[in-house]
Amino acid sequence: MKSKLKILSAIIFFLWIIGFFFFELGFIVHLALVAATIVLILGVVYEK
Repeated sequence: MKSKLKILSAIIFFLWIIGFFFFELGFIVHLALVAATIVLILGVVYEK
């Protein structure tokens, strides 16, 4: 499970970078990124 979280966080981090450079991507993409980040943080919290 830990490795899965690590992969997921790497993907989300990569998406944040893409979203930062392509800011015109739109609101929906950034909302999805925020939601994914919140899910990831909750996953890390519940792992402990």
